[in-house]
Amino acid sequence: MRLVSKSDFRYLAYGLIFAAACAHTGRRADITGRGIPTESILNLRLIGAYGPAFDGGISFLDPSGAAINGAGEIFISDRGANAVYGFSPSLDSVSEQGGIGAAPGTFNRPAGLACDQALNLYVSDSGNRRIQILDRNLRYVKTVDSYFDQNDEPLKFTRPEDIKIDREGNFWVADNDKILKLDPFYELLLEMSYSAPGNFRIGRVSSIDISNSDLVAIGDPGNGQVIIATMHGNHVIDFAVDSPLSVAWDDRGLLWVAEGNAGKLEVFDVDGNLRYRFSENTPGYNPSWITFDSAGRLLVLESRQRRVFIYEIIRGS
Repeated sequence: MRLVSKSDFRYLAYGLIFAAACAHTGRRADITGRGIPTESILNLRLIGAYGPAFDGGISFLDPSGAAINGAGEIFISDRGANAVYGFSPSLDSVSEQGGIGAAPGTFNRPAGLACDQALNLYVSDSGNRRIQILDRNLRYVKTVDSYFDQNDEPLKFTRPEDIKIDREGNFWVADNDKILKLDPFYELLLEMSYSAPGNFRIGRVSSIDISNSDLVAIGDPGNGQVIIATMHGNHVIDFAVDSPLSVAWDDRGLLWVAEGNAGKLEVFDVDGNLRYRFSENTPGYNPSWITFDSAGRLLVLESRQRRVFIYEIIRGS
């Protein structure tokens, strides 16, 4: 018995149609007009580091995903605490939703997050094999545990680790060993996987992001690689990367990769060429998730220190 119906989500779909998310031995296909940035990345300047403790007795245990909505509010999931936190843009106030369990508003290892144009928050509740929808105040709205194939038959999520929303309101879900593209009514439009048509060798996927030029980046730590594809599911390139836990496109068309086990951030162009490498001068640096705010600043979750780092990107010729 499916828990959701198309009519349940119709009112959300209208607000999602123009939504956007709140991110070598490779094989490649030609893509036109991709461009290569002329400026180099010179350095990252640390603006601030926050955590592990915050007001209200909240403390990070294992921060695992982050998203920023259109109002600049920051949301962070914590799979250790089985919670989702909402912060003001300056990170000086915080709210909380969660607790271990399967009831609405509780979580089991929450991971990637996305925000829609109406400021709703979508949580990849991976251990519960579902996506939960909360409003900007972290109040529970809906649960989605299945999507629908071309015959309108429900299929259960396996283990959703990340979710993004494209400019047409479609959902992109990193679901264990596949990428699902779903319309606003959760009908399957496209699957990228080892068994689906196309040139994809996908293992365990951890994250997904969509660029301003509609390229899809996939972090696949299961195979130690990053994959770039088109919105239509055409394979562009894949290249080897150490433990790509999180991927995020910047506004210049460069792809940033958080390599937690390797203790570094790396930046690539769309041809898979390394453009920049960074690691903090602190023991055990383990970046687990990255995203960008509207000003282009980089937000990094660091799981061993249980902190949030915010950087300004210094560029030059």
